[in-house]
Amino acid sequence: MNVTVVLAGAAILAGLGVVIPWLRRRQSGAALEGRESLDDEAFYARYYAESNLTKVLVGELRHEVAETLKVPAAKLRPEDRFGKQMGTYWITSEDLDVLATKGRNRAKALGLAVDLQKLNTLDDYIRSFAKS
Repeated sequence: MNVTVVLAGAAILAGLGVVIPWLRRRQSGAALEGRESLDDEAFYARYYAESNLTKVLVGELRHEVAETLKVPAAKLRPEDRFGKQMGTYWITSEDLDVLATKGRNRAKALGLAVDLQKLNTLDDYIRSFAKS
């Protein structure tokens, strides 16, 4: 009897471990799908034209985030939050860990001191690494 209860509980937890992350990714994906697609040119013109950041680097950083977090770059906006609109997770996210590693490597290569824990949005990421 006890073994059956333990096995049932383990099966339920395993099911939740699969279903909850899938639902979260689906919800964030649905929110992104409804947006207008912006190519690199339009994205830069709308959000970064007044900045001192280069168009090429802004596009590179946006695509780095999109590819790492498996979301469409054309749908991303500067205010999108890690763990919410992109890189959603339940308990942990390997994709966010990979992005953090890329960020650390980029900061080291550029000689920048970037506190990755304080990067909450795509804009934070872009502005932190595009200032070089």
